[in-house]
Amino acid sequence: MLDLSVIILTYNEELHIQRCIENVKSISGNIFLIDSFSSDNTVEIAQNLGAKVYQHVWENNYAKQFNWGLNHLPINTKWVLRLDADEYLSPDLISEIGKKLPFLEKDITGIVLKREQYCFGKWVHPLKLLRIFQYGTGKCEQRWMDEHIQINTGRIIEFENKFLDHNLNSFG
Repeated sequence: MLDLSVIILTYNEELHIQRCIENVKSISGNIFLIDSFSSDNTVEIAQNLGAKVYQHVWENNYAKQFNWGLNHLPINTKWVLRLDADEYLSPDLISEIGKKLPFLEKDITGIVLKREQYCFGKWVHPLKLLRIFQYGTGKCEQRWMDEHIQINTGRIIEFENKFLDHNLNSFG
């Protein structure tokens, strides 16, 4: 296992949460859900897969919810990975994280990852997002939408491989 915690925000994500958790179990033994009191089986599924579930009231603000987690979860790892429940890492990215993360220079505190989104039957919207950071060096910026992790110290690098955003819900 890597020195890495994963934080996933959830609300009624029973369709996605198993895929998300199983995807990162090979690189992290510290998988946290911050659940906004789901009414489906999200919490049960996550707990059965070994994730640690914390519930916190949703205040209609993604950044506030994520930052609450940074301040209240018992994170004891050097690195944090932020994922949405409908996201997962490609096998190549899992391999790259495993090979590179333990050997990064000390001044590197953030890692940008490439994201592709599945929409209308094809992969679109390539984007680069800072999703891995050293615990204590970053937080989620306060914005209405399209929040990003901001680092307050150190250097940011980019990994080559991608993670995928594949929402299985219908548009209806």
